Amino acid sequence: MAPARTILRAAALALLAMLATAVRSPAQEAAADSAWYDFWPGAWYRIEDGERAEAPTFVVRRDVRPAAFLEEWRLTIDGEPSRSTGYRVWDAAAGRWTFFWSSDRGHVQLWEGRKVNGIWGIERPFEQEGRRFVSRQSWIPEGPDQVRRVFERSIDEGRTWEPRLEEIYARGPLPPAGGPCQR
Repeated sequence: MAPARTILRAAALALLAMLATAVRSPAQEAAADSAWYDFWPGAWYRIEDGERAEAPTFVVRRDVRPAAFLEEWRLTIDGEPSRSTGYRVWDAAAGRWTFFWSSDRGHVQLWEGRKVNGIWGIERPFEQEGRRFVSRQSWIPEGPDQVRRVFERSIDEGRTWEPRLEEIYARGPLPPAGGPCQR
């Protein structure tokens, strides 16, 4: 019986040691969360039917600190070209990402960061034609030079989510100065 107890005790200690190294301290978790978008800088081209677009949809640059990004977007909204600028920043005091977006059409949006199943995204409530819903977007890295953008919507204050759209983007060359997504 003593050898069995010794083996069980050794196994329990080994398991505790593994768990102790697998659990992050709050400071380690915050450091990892603030580095979520480290892959983000670059020119991102939409992939459709396996083909990369000719011009980037958005260009991302690091801003005043490592966890702050300036984003320049070129979108087509209702069939018309539109320019917009986003600012994505880690708020250490709140322990989350925040995203501010403004377009040439006068749209202004403030999105709150949320971590769901280990993936950081942004959420924001909307009201459209008298209906309230919450929109969520996530950018999920799929290797060093590809990202999946996932759109979801909730009509019950975030209790359940329905998929709306998925897009794939690949990192590509920065456009020349004055080109799309360049000032």
